[in-house]
Amino acid sequence: MIRFLGILIAVAALLFGWVFRDNHYRLQGIAMPSDQAVLHHRDSAYTSMTWVGSDSENFLQLRFFDKVEGGLCLRPTWGDLQTLAAKDSRLAHLVPAPGSVPPGANPDPRWRGALPDPGTLPNSAYVRFFPVGLLLNEALMAPAGGDLHRIAPRILVIGLGSSVGVLGLAHHVPQASITVVDIDREVEAAVREHIPMARWLETQKTADGSPRLRLIAQDARQFIRFDVQRDGKLYDLIILDAYTAGSTIPSHLMTKEFFAECKNALTPSGLVLGNIIGSHTGPKHLVVGGTLRSLRAAGLTSAHSIPVFQDPFETPAAFNPAGARNNIIVASQAAIDPRRNKPGWDRLTTFVPFPELPSGIAITTQLVPQDAEGRYVGGGIPLAVAETAVPGIAGLGRALAPAGPAFAEFRVIDDKAVIAKVRAAGLAWAAQEGLAPPLGWNDPSLHSLLLRRTDWLKASREVWRVSIQAGRDAAKHGAEALVGPLEGPDRDDRNPTWIIGDAPLFTDQMPNADIVNL
Repeated sequence: MIRFLGILIAVAALLFGWVFRDNHYRLQGIAMPSDQAVLHHRDSAYTSMTWVGSDSENFLQLRFFDKVEGGLCLRPTWGDLQTLAAKDSRLAHLVPAPGSVPPGANPDPRWRGALPDPGTLPNSAYVRFFPVGLLLNEALMAPAGGDLHRIAPRILVIGLGSSVGVLGLAHHVPQASITVVDIDREVEAAVREHIPMARWLETQKTADGSPRLRLIAQDARQFIRFDVQRDGKLYDLIILDAYTAGSTIPSHLMTKEFFAECKNALTPSGLVLGNIIGSHTGPKHLVVGGTLRSLRAAGLTSAHSIPVFQDPFETPAAFNPAGARNNIIVASQAAIDPRRNKPGWDRLTTFVPFPELPSGIAITTQLVPQDAEGRYVGGGIPLAVAETAVPGIAGLGRALAPAGPAFAEFRVIDDKAVIAKVRAAGLAWAAQEGLAPPLGWNDPSLHSLLLRRTDWLKASREVWRVSIQAGRDAAKHGAEALVGPLEGPDRDDRNPTWIIGDAPLFTDQMPNADIVNL
């Protein structure tokens, strides 16, 4: 009887595991492009990671389970940047010598087409803001006339992800020496094997002989506490972008004591820049409030938050303080807020991301089925597929105008005859390519199609412009307005007059372990 029960429990466990098994790839999803493919998958002690690419939507993403850790545009490729460099010397620092790029790993057998060779243009919005931590550094930038090409900063990045943020820094700052510390050596291996430019940057030196890129597998707090002290060289910028697979910031990297160690690793004018997912009010306000308060308590007394506006319909005037978003929080011993560092904020205002890239170099268009309420009900198919059935479809339908200058265009197509033709073309395309039928397209009663056009270069520039415009409002985004005065006798937490009245102080004894940034 006992043996029978044991067998029954084992069978039940196997059945449960099969039914609820984790799907590493998640290639079929609402509003996702239907040609997604797996480039590579690997597991580590910390996460389950997959490189996923879509040719039609122009991305290569590193996903930890189902969460995107960073996305690069497949085009313009690194080869495209080298071609552009022949006419624009500002890109010369991205051109390798023949034979200087170590070979990468083979792709997953399910990968179709050539191996990716992405350049530096991101799909992820927040990584575009890493140069903020340099442009606000007056002691670094003023002698260089505000030119990022004329500075040679030392940068420490905590958390590698897909490496897209690092590639963006390498693009804009040719003489930067970048050290990346990530606790997971498998993440570093995944980047080395599948991002050719990252492999190459590790072999390169700056003008003073410093490595252009170092990848170190280590706990970041241990590195800052011991290795930086032994090295004796300080950093101009420390970027905090470490998240667990569950989208929580490791608690020991979010305390006053850790931030004090970061301060000791910085030059006097250096900055800490953190990617913090949270809000000013609403459920996620404690993350932003606690980060700002703890940074200032650690001695990085000048702090500011820049909200990332990645929705093309959103404007600074319509800023929602309760909505969770990426916030770029910067802190320093030196003045960095808009009222006391006007030259720095003027540089932020005039900065143009990826200035060498020509307009129209990275545009993608997808058609996604919708229901009567305008909700997505299926996956996307490329515009080129629809064009084979309905030439000129890009000009059909009703345009949805964003509430300002935007990087995305939307058109609603509800002509049933057009929808039927596009539906048939989408199913035939998937069959021809050996793909699963696009999610939702088997339904013959589709209500409408949304044509979604994205300009990824314009997205980088518009998201930067609108976010910096919003961030200049110190009454909404300054540390004083958000979390009140510094720790001391002038601070009365019983009667707060600031926006985040209950901002916690994260310490090693009371960390942020229970605050999850989902």
